[in-house]
Amino acid sequence: AEHYLKRSPISLVGNVKTIYRHRWIALTTAVVVFLVVAVQTFTATPIYQARVQLLLEPENPNVVSFKQVIDQEQWSEEYYRTQFTILQSRVLARRTINSLKLWDHAEFGGGNAQKKTSFSVMGTVSGVTAGAMGWVTSLFASAPEVASTPAADETAAQSGLIDAFLGRLTVSPIRNSRLVNIEFASPNPAMAATIINTLAQQYIEQNLEYKFLSSKEASDWLGQQLAVERKK
Repeated sequence: AEHYLKRSPISLVGNVKTIYRHRWIALTTAVVVFLVVAVQTFTATPIYQARVQLLLEPENPNVVSFKQVIDQEQWSEEYYRTQFTILQSRVLARRTINSLKLWDHAEFGGGNAQKKTSFSVMGTVSGVTAGAMGWVTSLFASAPEVASTPAADETAAQSGLIDAFLGRLTVSPIRNSRLVNIEFASPNPAMAATIINTLAQQYIEQNLEYKFLSSKEASDWLGQQLAVERKK
């Protein structure tokens, strides 16, 4: 320890002299790094994220026994996972795109080849940004992974646009609640807000359509059974 204390001032003075001797190189490097960061900051396209929060309320069945309480908890968990998957599905994305007529939008590949090229670059950047945000969010919320498989009737252009759309979409369930955050990233803040609001509306309408279809099928089946009983 005594030897170290004796040599420390000499080493410190030597380091200061070395830095002072190369001060212009260090200053030039600092200026270059500052300019590069400044240029990148002012020329980079900002990406905005619009967020909507949904409350998922399953229709609870009547509970009359302890076993049914356990079954109800398992059913609720499966229900939420199903809804999270639907929110990230290609069907819902396609409904949203159809509703807003985004197939020919400049931001989503419409227009001339230059716009398409810029879209591909922006789509990559926004996709990486959304993916990074989704990875950070997954550290705090257990969002399910969704296998995105193109439908049989999708063209190559439609599949690419839907993939880009889903790459900007992030679904983050909030722990210990029935709430889920849905976010969409876009360089256009107004477009991001419009898309995320439309997606939420399409999700609600789709659920209502499913319920109506189930009720109609049940009503048709009961009508057929009633006709059979009348003949008997």
